[in-house]
Amino acid sequence: MDDSGVSEIDRFLATRDFPLDDFQLEAIGHLEGGRSVLVVAPTGAGKTVVAEFAIHKSLGEGMKIFYTTPIKALSNQKYRDFSSCFGADKVGLLTGDNSINPEAPIVVMTTEVLRNMIYERSSTLLGLRFAVLDECHYLMDPFRGAVWEEIIIHLPPEVKIVALSATVSNYREFGEWLNTLRGDVEVVSTQERPVPLRYYYFIGGTMLNLFSERAPAIVADYQRAVPEEGEGGRGGGRARRPRAPRNLIPHRHRVVRQLFKSRMLPAIYFIFSRAGCNAAVLHCMEEGLDLTTPEEKLLIEEQAGQELSRLPLEDLRIFGYEQWLEALRRGISSHHAGMLPLFKEIVEDLFARGLVKVVFATETLSLGINMPAKTVVIESLFKFNGESHEILTPTEFTQLTGRAGRRGIDSVGNGVVLYHPMVTLAQVQRLARRESLPITSSFTLSYNMALNLLRSYTLEQAVEVINSSFAQFCADREVVRLERIRRKHQRTVEQLREELRCSDGDAEAYLRLRGEISRLEKEAAQERRRKRVELINHELEELAVGDVVVIRRKGEEHRALVLSRGVNSQGHPRLHIMDERGRHYHADYHNFNALPQVLGHFDGNLTQGLSRKRRRELREWLARFEVPEPEPWEDVERPHRLREEVKAMRAELEESRCHRCKRRDLCLGVARKAVKLQAEMEGLERQMEARADVVSHKLRLLCRILERLGYLEKEALTDKGRVLARIYNECDLLLAEMLWDNALVRLEPEELASFASCFVYESRDGGGEERGGRRRGSRTAGPERKAEEGIPTPSLAEALKEARKRQELIKLEESREGLDLLRPIDAGFMRVVYDWSQGCDLEHIMDSHPNLSAGDFVRSMKQTIDLIRQLLGVSEDPLLLDKLQRARSLVNRSIVAYTSAVDFIEEDLEGVERSGARGSGGEFPPP
Repeated sequence: MDDSGVSEIDRFLATRDFPLDDFQLEAIGHLEGGRSVLVVAPTGAGKTVVAEFAIHKSLGEGMKIFYTTPIKALSNQKYRDFSSCFGADKVGLLTGDNSINPEAPIVVMTTEVLRNMIYERSSTLLGLRFAVLDECHYLMDPFRGAVWEEIIIHLPPEVKIVALSATVSNYREFGEWLNTLRGDVEVVSTQERPVPLRYYYFIGGTMLNLFSERAPAIVADYQRAVPEEGEGGRGGGRARRPRAPRNLIPHRHRVVRQLFKSRMLPAIYFIFSRAGCNAAVLHCMEEGLDLTTPEEKLLIEEQAGQELSRLPLEDLRIFGYEQWLEALRRGISSHHAGMLPLFKEIVEDLFARGLVKVVFATETLSLGINMPAKTVVIESLFKFNGESHEILTPTEFTQLTGRAGRRGIDSVGNGVVLYHPMVTLAQVQRLARRESLPITSSFTLSYNMALNLLRSYTLEQAVEVINSSFAQFCADREVVRLERIRRKHQRTVEQLREELRCSDGDAEAYLRLRGEISRLEKEAAQERRRKRVELINHELEELAVGDVVVIRRKGEEHRALVLSRGVNSQGHPRLHIMDERGRHYHADYHNFNALPQVLGHFDGNLTQGLSRKRRRELREWLARFEVPEPEPWEDVERPHRLREEVKAMRAELEESRCHRCKRRDLCLGVARKAVKLQAEMEGLERQMEARADVVSHKLRLLCRILERLGYLEKEALTDKGRVLARIYNECDLLLAEMLWDNALVRLEPEELASFASCFVYESRDGGGEERGGRRRGSRTAGPERKAEEGIPTPSLAEALKEARKRQELIKLEESREGLDLLRPIDAGFMRVVYDWSQGCDLEHIMDSHPNLSAGDFVRSMKQTIDLIRQLLGVSEDPLLLDKLQRARSLVNRSIVAYTSAVDFIEEDLEGVERSGARGSGGEFPPP
């Protein structure tokens, strides 16, 4: 409160044209009191208002505030929003793509940029008052989630945190960790949505209230009625197979028409496939959907034309500009990572203005981008996670449907789930009712992180730092829980053993002896079976084409003629045979419960196809053979090496006093409980041991590798280590090896750019978006092999060969320590970057690579530029620096240089200080 008696909160409230909710007032009250806050609320509840108060307070105190987001698109959007609200001169932007006004009092950035600033001890951190961590539940992301934890751990204590999270079930545990780490964090949560949400289920042509009492009966009627429509056909009224999936799954254009008639637009229609989104737009256009008025069409054309005016029309046409604009004019568009970034931003702006009525989107749209809708449609609850198709989690479902309902506009939001034959109505209802899943840690170490820790701490201090991670916090709490269970088991075991105390014998030892006998007998049986299979396979290998053998199949015996020989998937012999019934099939050791018996031999030619007459003759010939009794397993049934051991144990068992005791069965029941609990205790102890110091143990293993490779010497960074500490990339160690040994300086600028792409590009494996589709080890080898066949130059081929050789050496070092950190390089984008650097036009690039989408092209080019920028910051070779500068210029042209509305804002800013990379390379990493 100042001299006038007006508090900072009152001043802030005076700038709002709407009353704040209780949770917002509580959160800003904590910030005013000098505390950090964790705000947990549903999507669209207004968490950003809390961040805006922090901005207001920072500006009033003449201090800085950083607003971090997990993705560049969200950073760009927040930059535009804050520039409009607070003035462009007060707002900066730092992402891998852009550096605008970085010394502004409000700087929007991706989380990686802040993490790297902290490691680089950037002067930009001076005067920092608040750090906003938007979408901080994203720290459970398996690829980039660790960045949030690194920031929270290393951020100076005087900087207050404003953590904004969607609803998660264990937010109190997360808040407790924050408070343990920083000591000043208040948790503010609300489960109330500002706009209530109604759920619907769309089946056939009907949209039902998901929780209506009549919904199950109506769905059942639909499913019963559809097969009846298909009755008739051959066989005098025999019913055809049900066609329920085809008839009950709603067509996309019909869903949109229904939403239009029901006044439920604008809508976001989630389809977890880029191709599916594009196909949906095309389908709606072919069906004649038109959702806009003539006035709205003019406004759409005006904005699209204005924002695209600086790009060559011939380049835009390559990306389907006319078709995209025509769909846009009708109020329809897609939104996914394969689109040109500028197209996506225009769609976002037009949707926010209410001009675009329906957007077919992948799940990336659910991540914080401000595109509120009246309705959210989920076409399928199955999503490809990079390895398989899995049903949505409750958290993902809540995140998607949370987009429905515009505050101050809609009285209610609508979540619509379409019928899917693999998901029942009850499953959808349970998913909509279930609480969100807990937030989990994805904290992991990298070579770069290890070295940055050791720049500031000793090894023991670094261990203490990483042991403060949320991952170790959760592990420690789990150890406490497991220890509590172990002690409970221990007390119970002691009670049971006291109950078993007897002067006549030891029931627990008797039970263990019985168990050991059972184990050995099973082992003997398995050994006999293995030996039998071995003998059968040996005999099968001796069979020749034309032999007649006895086949025992499905409890029946048949005489069969061997037509050909081969091997099965296990490498065992497999026969192609025909039996006396004329049936052809394959047989291996599974079809023999005795050694194969040869009854005769056919000397005729079996390599050619058999005529019907010849097959009949062979069947008659086979039927003449008599089937003898199977030969005994004499070799296998001889005394086994375990038989004498089992015999001795059985004798010991029978001599035990427990064996003859009348209370034996009663005591054995108690002993079984004790033995079972003892085994569980041993398992709990192994779990506790695995969780204790799990992250710090990995750090020590990493340090061993870094010492052997010359990056560390007695826990101190070498010159080589200082280079690696400033490279932020999944292939950081390999890059540092190549850079340190001057392996890059031999390449020309266009070759350097092409080679750099190997360290950032990842071939898509069929359906994943930027987050969901990236899984280490899941990429197919096909695109890589194809790329390597067309490596542009001999120098590049040699560089790639050298990189792969070094990669194998690093993987060998990792395997010695039981680690797997280094991401394999991917040559799938080399030719594209080389051609582009050579000056090829966009049409040639896209024609030569028909499977390359606009979004993938631009994003991968930008990531390549980001890496070149980092290398410029760490290299000290004048010749290499010159080549890297020229390489960046060759790539950063045309559509790559102008891919975001932010680029245009950047060009129009006057009097605002802008800067590029300062040579550290750490402030501008590729996210």
